[in-house]
Amino acid sequence: MAKKLALCLLLAGAVSGGEAERFLSSCCAFTPAELERLNKAEAIARLIKTPDREASILGAVKLRASKEEFLAWFRNLDNFKLSPMVAEVKTFHNPPRSEDLASLSLDTQELRDARNCVPGKCGLKLSSEEMARIRKNVDWAVSDANSKASDQARNLFLNYVKDYFLRGNAALGKLNDRNPGSSIGETFTALNANFPYLKEAFPEAFNELVNFNGMGRGNPDQFVYWSREKYGFGLKPLLNITHVSIFKPRPDVILIASKQIRTTHYFDGSFGVTMLVDAPGGAFLVYINRSRIDMLHDAGWFRRTLIERALPGATRREIVGIRDRVGKTYVAPRQPKN
Repeated sequence: MAKKLALCLLLAGAVSGGEAERFLSSCCAFTPAELERLNKAEAIARLIKTPDREASILGAVKLRASKEEFLAWFRNLDNFKLSPMVAEVKTFHNPPRSEDLASLSLDTQELRDARNCVPGKCGLKLSSEEMARIRKNVDWAVSDANSKASDQARNLFLNYVKDYFLRGNAALGKLNDRNPGSSIGETFTALNANFPYLKEAFPEAFNELVNFNGMGRGNPDQFVYWSREKYGFGLKPLLNITHVSIFKPRPDVILIASKQIRTTHYFDGSFGVTMLVDAPGGAFLVYINRSRIDMLHDAGWFRRTLIERALPGATRREIVGIRDRVGKTYVAPRQPKN
């Protein structure tokens, strides 16, 4: 599959007009029936084989919008992210400010996790140093303990993002929620190593990602945001912090790389690439994500099967939702009257 995807991206520079279908067929083994579905703006989703502790998915759909129209819509993160699954999203200033996280507070489960957190056994994805800061600065016996804990969470995530802006990948920390811990930077490197077609097809973009050494000023194609996300299936809500890098390596291709630099649950790391390729009447969107998930560490056949069965359907629903929302301004649902 990796070699086929390598060819897919290598051919991207030659795609135009009626070549788009042949491009998808040759790169990703789309069948004529799948291409027909894609041209009707139906979605394709399939698993990519990975090591046992990882999960990877490829999804594709044809947009009625051009890749430039999609990118303009995507840059407004309220339009792109907010949904029944995502309650809040906020872009960090450059440099980050305390106001960027002003609305963040820990929920009941996160407060319980923070209270009981020790290195090697913690319900939150924290480093040992961050756990020590919370223990030192929060007296759980006093009435305002929950407020103090949320203050500490805002401070530690703000400091983390500030450091990432200054030092890039060198600032990615180590998580000690279980034994052994995991390095976010090493996980990202490993996930990127499993994107060889990105390196082969677009070496400049690949090198910028793996050698990222800090955020410059005034570049709209680099930004970091945080979001509150709820996936359902009985899973805990997440706080995700994501670094977005936008590349235009060829006239007919836009790449959007999304690197999870921090989260509160489940993921040791996650990296996704969205490729937008010119097509008649719009653009093909191809999304590839690779994630290392702690629930897959030493997971049995049954748990892995459940996750793998859920991924294609969830991906298909997500990219269909994106297809239908492109160009539309997000309108928050009305709150019920008391």
